[in-house]
Amino acid sequence: MVEMGLGKTIEMLSLVHSVRAPKGTKNGSTLVIAPMSIISQWKSEADNSSNPGTLKAIIYYGSDKSLDLPSLCASPAAPDVIVTSYGVVLSEWTSGKTSEGIFGTEWFRVILDEAHYIKNRLSKTARACYEIKAGRRWVLTGTPIVNKLEDLYSLVHFLGVEPWSLYSYWRTFITVPFESKDYLRALDVVQTILEPLVLRRTKDMKDSEGNPIVSLPDKVINKEYLEMSSAEREVPHRISPANTRSTITSSHEPNELFPAPKHPAPS
Repeated sequence: MVEMGLGKTIEMLSLVHSVRAPKGTKNGSTLVIAPMSIISQWKSEADNSSNPGTLKAIIYYGSDKSLDLPSLCASPAAPDVIVTSYGVVLSEWTSGKTSEGIFGTEWFRVILDEAHYIKNRLSKTARACYEIKAGRRWVLTGTPIVNKLEDLYSLVHFLGVEPWSLYSYWRTFITVPFESKDYLRALDVVQTILEPLVLRRTKDMKDSEGNPIVSLPDKVINKEYLEMSSAEREVPHRISPANTRSTITSSHEPNELFPAPKHPAPS
């Protein structure tokens, strides 16, 4: 769990550089799954932050989905990183083509960026991600819990952390105590589960020498006052609630705005 702006992408690319697949691995590529809006950012970060020729990254989306991923990843020209979207994963899973594309190979590593996209364990997107075969699994998110503790269960299930990836265990030791208002017991179990799993970075953390891991400049607030024309100053006055109410009241007689219903005279 890393706060926004602290370099989740760079952290993972550093991991790809430093921990390569052993020789003889059938598929040594890393699959990155991210929201469609940031897949191009992953590609550009991989290209710009790496020395030329040290890392090859491609996007698997749109017209590029014609690639034969199992064959490509098993070839000498296999890319180090393949970036795709949650939508592509869902599309291939629902099509039932489990012997080709993303599901047709076992990946050396799979990374879920903005992993709260799979917070609902019953959603098709989450179930599709569960089915991806990979020896190493990572989830990146700044919001592991969005609405309830079961949001966190989906991430643990994807990581395959037994026995907590089994819903019966999670419900018995976390969900039921929490719903019974035994919050301390439930949260103690959650902390025990997460402690060996989570790498957490926040803006106020310091390095081994006591320096902030992120040096941010002092915040400076400058107030700029604008001179409005007489016509501009008149607009807020015209639309203010108090002025609107007085206008309605003054332009109608008491029963004119909501007149009393007229009933026919008794015969």
